[in-house]
Amino acid sequence: MGKNKTTKKIKCEFYPCHFKGQDCTFCYCPLYPCYNPDWGKFVKIKGKYKLFDISKGKLEKVNKIWDCSKCEIFHYPYIVNKIKETIKEKKNG
Repeated sequence: MGKNKTTKKIKCEFYPCHFKGQDCTFCYCPLYPCYNPDWGKFVKIKGKYKLFDISKGKLEKVNKIWDCSKCEIFHYPYIVNKIKETIKEKKNG
């Protein structure tokens, strides 16, 4: 069961998707897809799926997706707290 300060306990069939004790506040990465080769890579997928390409503003058929399952950055409590503090400062600032 994942945890974050907003919802306390989260029932999720994928927990832990990165590591036990991770912070699940950012379940979906706010930078996805970041295209940083240190944090992820493209992987081929079977079949063709339509995904929204924000740079083109339309759905495109693809045969590969950005896989960042090895990235843990947004699941460390220290980083999550810093992001939340920054958002709060910008909102109040």
